[in-house]
Amino acid sequence: SRGLGDVYKRQSLPSLSSEKYSYITRYPRDDGVEKIIRGIKKAIEANLNPVKINVVILKGLNDNEIPRFISLAQQLGAVLQLIELQDPNGFNSGFFKKYYYPLKPLEESLEKKAKKIIVREMHNRKRFIMDDGAEVEIVRPMFNYDFCMHCNRLRVTFNGEFKPCLMRDDNHVDFSTVLDKPDELEKKIIEAVIKREPYFKTGDSECQI
Repeated sequence: SRGLGDVYKRQSLPSLSSEKYSYITRYPRDDGVEKIIRGIKKAIEANLNPVKINVVILKGLNDNEIPRFISLAQQLGAVLQLIELQDPNGFNSGFFKKYYYPLKPLEESLEKKAKKIIVREMHNRKRFIMDDGAEVEIVRPMFNYDFCMHCNRLRVTFNGEFKPCLMRDDNHVDFSTVLDKPDELEKKIIEAVIKREPYFKTGDSECQI
C-alpha cells in the first residue's frame, strides 16, 4: 500500500505545520519544519543558487498553506515549486482521488497577477515573478499535454533501467547488463529515447474525480 511518506521521500517541505509535517513524512519529532528551513537558509548562504522549495500539494492537507509557502519563499529568497500529485498506481486509485489537487486554477490566477512570467524550455513550465519578488514555479504534469510535449528527461531507476516516461512503468529499458559495453549501452539509450512519447495525447483536460 502507498502512504503519504512515500510521496515525500524526495520532497523538502510538505507543510509549515510541525504536526502536519510529521503526519505526512512520518518524521517522529516536532522539529522537522525548523530543520528543513534551517537547511534551506544554509544552502542560500552557501550560494547554492537557485535554491528551490519543493511542495507536492495534497488536497485537504496542505492546499490551504499555499499563500504561506509563497510568503516564505519570498522572505528566504528561494524559488517555490508547487507540484501536482502523481500516482503511478493509477488515477482511479483511492490515494489519488483523495489527495489530488489540480494546480491549473492557481496557475491561471498567478498568470494574471505576476509582473513577469518566465517559460522554461523543459515541460514548458511557467515561473511567476510576483511584485514582492516571490518566485513561484508550477509543476503541472497531470492531464497536461503541453507538459508531455516539452519533456526532455530520461530517468534512471535504482535497478539499472531507463525510464522514458514519468507516468509509465511498462516501457523501461534494462541496461544493467551492458554497463561495460559502450556500444551496447548506446543502443539501449537510443531504444529508450525511441520509446518516448507524450503520455497525455488529447490536450489539456482536468481530471474528473
